[in-house]
Parts: sequence; C-alpha cells; structure tokens
Amino acid sequence: MRHLGSILLIGVLTTGSWLVAPSAGARAVDDGRGDADVTRAAYDWLDADTPNDGYAITLVRGRSVRSVVRLLSPRRDLGPMTPGDAYGWALDRYDAWPHVVQVERRGPGVVIIDVSGFPSDRQLARLSRTGVVSSFGTTVELDTYVTVARRGRVIRQFDTGFRPPRAGALPEERGLGFGRKGVDPFSPAWALNERLTLIHVSEDWFSAEHPTYVLPGVA
Repeated sequence: MRHLGSILLIGVLTTGSWLVAPSAGARAVDDGRGDADVTRAAYDWLDADTPNDGYAITLVRGRSVRSVVRLLSPRRDLGPMTPGDAYGWALDRYDAWPHVVQVERRGPGVVIIDVSGFPSDRQLARLSRTGVVSSFGTTVELDTYVTVARRGRVIRQFDTGFRPPRAGALPEERGLGFGRKGVDPFSPAWALNERLTLIHVSEDWFSAEHPTYVLPGVA
C-alpha cells in the first residue's frame, strides 16, 4: 500500500507559504467540536498553497495528548510556535531537515500537524489502537492522500484528487465530491477527517501557536 511516509519531501526546496493570519470568518463558538455531516464548504479556505504546499494533518480520536506525544517519542520540545514559525525552524536546518510536528488537544480529540514530514502508515495504525485516526497529507507535487486507521490497522487510503475506489468505501465519504470536476482535493479531505473524528479544525485555530516537537530521525 502506498503511504505518505514514502513520499519524497520535495517541499524542502521551497520556502512554502504557511498560513499565519487569522480569518475574519470564524465560527461563533470555536470549541473544536465537529459535525458528522460537515461539508467541504467548511474548509473552503484551503488551496494548493494554503496552509502550505506540503504538510500532513492528522486527527486522533481516543487518545490523550500525553498518550500521543509518548507514542511519537519526540527528541526535542520547541515550545509553542505557529505552523509558519515551526516550518521556518525546520527550513533553517535544511541540511538535517528535522521532522517537526505540532500536537494539541482540540475538541474531543488531538490534532497532529506535520509541518516538515509525513506520518507513516505504521505510525497511524499505532495511533488508532484505542480509537480512530484520519490523516491527510499533500506535497508540492500534489500527491494528496487521505489515510484512515481504526483499532490498530489502516482501513482506507486513496488519492483525494480522484474518485475513491468503491471497494472499502466509508459512509462518511458520501457527498464530499472527491475527484469530481471543479472539486479541489483539499477541502473534502479535511471534511472527511472531521466526519470521522468529530474534531473541527478552523483556520484561526490552525494558524495559532501550538506545542511543537522534533521527532527522531529525519522526515
């Protein structure tokens, strides 16, 4: 199975354009609690360069922040940073290109933002042992993949720029328009993440500061 952990990080050759400015159109109550029927319109602020041209966002339901951080086993704690600042920190160390992630509680679960790397299928499966994980990643070459894991195994993975395979389709995919003409590969993927985990990631929250860590090895 193709997985995001095997994709070459061509994005290291670019400066990226990490989102840093909050949006004026935030929800009245931005508590991170998602909607099982959310549509892709909730994520219409996304595009090929927003929040950046290469990243992964993983929503974890069924684990605490402490549990997630323990599983990731970071080798360094960088403290609170915006995604843009975290990416800049990695870019300043281009020769080593450290794998930098951000981890924070959000609504009923935990959000992991990979600003300079991608999670592997094995890692996503481990994160899902006590619940469900939905992850989306994109590269500068527009490799746009969503991966869903539940109870310790990957149960679904497909390129969000194309119509998903019918075999193994999840009911939460219905109506999101994956692969249809005029539908981008980003907003339906983030909406699927939310439907599966009931965690909503708003533009304002995403662009704020989050606890930031350096993982072992390189991206």
